[in-house]
Amino acid sequence: MSSISNYPNTLTLSNGVINNYKEVTVPNTSYSKVVFEDGTVAVLVHTYYGGGWSTNYFDSPTKQHQYVFDSRIVLYVLSDEFKKHFSTRKITDEATKTYEDMMNSIFPNMIHPCVDSFAKLVVKFIPENTMFRIHEYDGAEGIEIFDPNNYMTS
Repeated sequence: MSSISNYPNTLTLSNGVINNYKEVTVPNTSYSKVVFEDGTVAVLVHTYYGGGWSTNYFDSPTKQHQYVFDSRIVLYVLSDEFKKHFSTRKITDEATKTYEDMMNSIFPNMIHPCVDSFAKLVVKFIPENTMFRIHEYDGAEGIEIFDPNNYMTS
């Protein structure tokens, strides 16, 4: 069986690299994550100061996980349309409406992170089944990979 059939979708990243991917349903949820043929998973983080992205939902791990992995958001952030709307310093009314429409379709009747946080999202790629956490300082989020050699147990 060819790998193309296991990873039926193709995505060209901004650096020109073409990746095959599949959307994998996250168990016991209503969303999927993006898994690439090289074994990495797409993870959304807000790397600028200001309002965070997923760390706004530290009180709801289920919601936080969806904001980190949801394939609909990931694929939009990796799209040319995202770059067109959100690569400038000024967020237009059209860009704001696009964001609000998308978020309302994914998370109806919920308050969402501000559009400024969305505009500064980046996608990081980490190996599948890697234990990690997203840490935050003043809105800037980063990925911390769990390394058992760097942790202590009491």
